[in-house]
Amino acid sequence: PDSVYFPFTVGNYWIYDIYYVNDTTGLEEKKNFGDTVRIIAEEMINGNNYYVVEQKEEWLSSGNLKDTIYLRDSSGYLVNLAGVIIFSYEDFNNTLHAIDYSPATWAVEFSVSDTTENLTVPAGTFECLNYKGRVYSTNPNITVPDRFWHNCYAEDVGLIFETTFFSGQYDSHFERRLSEYHLE
Repeated sequence: PDSVYFPFTVGNYWIYDIYYVNDTTGLEEKKNFGDTVRIIAEEMINGNNYYVVEQKEEWLSSGNLKDTIYLRDSSGYLVNLAGVIIFSYEDFNNTLHAIDYSPATWAVEFSVSDTTENLTVPAGTFECLNYKGRVYSTNPNITVPDRFWHNCYAEDVGLIFETTFFSGQYDSHFERRLSEYHLE
């Protein structure tokens, strides 16, 4: 079945504009490249129906990086081929995924906020659920503020907004904002 927050149909695509945001000044710089995500096929793997998703990502690479991932809806959870939960539109009380970047000094815990928020991106204004990753220090001798990765999904549209930053980057971040999409 289709996930209501990630429409699984071969031929669907999403195009994103990339912005660099200075957190100190609030200034935004739209980059001269963007990212594209497409559903290119369906594939049965170990008895589960996965959708093959091709991502052309330039926002964190110095060139044209193509990546293919496999996603499926598992009773309200969007999961990848390794079983990692990417999003849920039903589970608001649990940490859905955690990453410990040892021997580095930081970790991330992902959960979904139980309240929706309205976000405006170039493609329009959407009511979203935020799959938020709290990034924090695991070293008691290093005091840095918690930061957050945001992954905002709109019902019947998919991912409309995403943020990321480099681990030592405390005064700026990158945003990926939906600018165009096509649903079959």
